[in-house]
Amino acid sequence: MIKTMTDRERFLATLRLEEVDRPIRNETIGVDNDTYIRWKEEGWEAPEGATDHMIQFDMDKVAPAFFWFPPLPWILSNLQ
Repeated sequence: MIKTMTDRERFLATLRLEEVDRPIRNETIGVDNDTYIRWKEEGWEAPEGATDHMIQFDMDKVAPAFFWFPPLPWILSNLQ
């Protein structure tokens, strides 16, 4: 049995095609405010300090990554 991994360890192990403790879990679309209201009406209680459902459901943290590649020289020469 593999030890419990941090989000970072799990992500890097996945990229390296190594064994992981569980698949990466992430909700990419998000949950709107109406859903939170309904969950609370149905008895859902967020754990102490939780800011959203990601903590409650043990989902992995993500950070947006934006890449910008400068124009390649051959593209610039073809534009002139």
